[in-house]
Amino acid sequence: MRIAFVDALRQLEDTGDAAVTLWENNTKRVVLLAPEDNYTQEPDSQNEMYIVMSGCAEVQYKDKIIDLDSGDYLFVPAGTWHKFINATKDFMLWKIIA
Repeated sequence: MRIAFVDALRQLEDTGDAAVTLWENNTKRVVLLAPEDNYTQEPDSQNEMYIVMSGCAEVQYKDKIIDLDSGDYLFVPAGTWHKFINATKDFMLWKIIA
């Protein structure tokens, strides 16, 4: 399966929301996420993987703050609280839940 970034971006813009689900199958999902500053992610019952497509931000993760830049990958184990902070206006991520 292929999801073109330009098509995903168009869908996100059409919704006007911070996130759009692009594919879903049973317990797996692919989401394009453009979080605003101070965007809290509720702990998910599944593992979450993020790939930064553009921009940069920090993530509060467990007891530390991690810098995220374009091209970075972040793995968040199931049940882990995390929050994106200090995001640039162009900050955008693929979010894969599996």
